[in-house]
Amino acid sequence: MCITENNACGVDAVQYITGCTFGKGNLIFKDKQPFTFFRRDTREGIRIVLKTYSIGKSRK
Repeated sequence: MCITENNACGVDAVQYITGCTFGKGNLIFKDKQPFTFFRRDTREGIRIVLKTYSIGKSRK
């Protein structure tokens, strides 16, 4: 099962890789950025949040 919090093209990849689809009821859409994957039987999961950062900035 996957809860996607965005409607970006990455959701197509999630459907292809995991087999989760809206039609099967195991892909749920919320209007944000992270993805949450979990197993219904064990209730274990992981939440993936994409963060942006700049490369090349000097650290102080």
